[in-house]
Amino acid sequence: MNFLQEMAELGAQQAATALSTMVALPVTVKTRRAVQLTLPELTEVENPATASADFVGVYFTLHGPQPGSALVVLPEDDAGELVRIVRASGSSGPALDDMGMSAVAEIANIIAGAFFAAARKFVRFPLIHSVPRVVTAAWPSLVALLKPAVGRSECSLALLECELAVERINARCFLMIVVGKWTE
Repeated sequence: MNFLQEMAELGAQQAATALSTMVALPVTVKTRRAVQLTLPELTEVENPATASADFVGVYFTLHGPQPGSALVVLPEDDAGELVRIVRASGSSGPALDDMGMSAVAEIANIIAGAFFAAARKFVRFPLIHSVPRVVTAAWPSLVALLKPAVGRSECSLALLECELAVERINARCFLMIVVGKWTE
């Protein structure tokens, strides 16, 4: 296992543990990918097989010596289910009102924070992410938010990607992180 794969593995497990603790349901890591790619290849990251046409994305910029971006993406229906669980509400009303979107931002912040806390074991500098920004859009529009830091678009990029599946409610979320070539 190479450096990026090890970091993705540990980060994904930490993120799954954080989500599981939050929703009090088992969460599994379904897929992981840690690859070097170019900016044109990044724009072709495929939509996971899902019936949802709209997604809720929570976008973060990464600051410090290794700038980049991170995105937590949930199919809109799955985001609503997670919000209902966090709110402990059995109602079938709209979960993605303003308060629900705020809850999605906090869920994503916790997932991303857990991933970065685990990744800090691999790098010798702080991984600092911005305040979360929530965006509802189709998959291609959300993936277009992922970009390297200014001036690094010509570089090889690292994409770390994982899918977390909340068991019993079959809700999924996807965490994608893009940085300039990430090295030890």
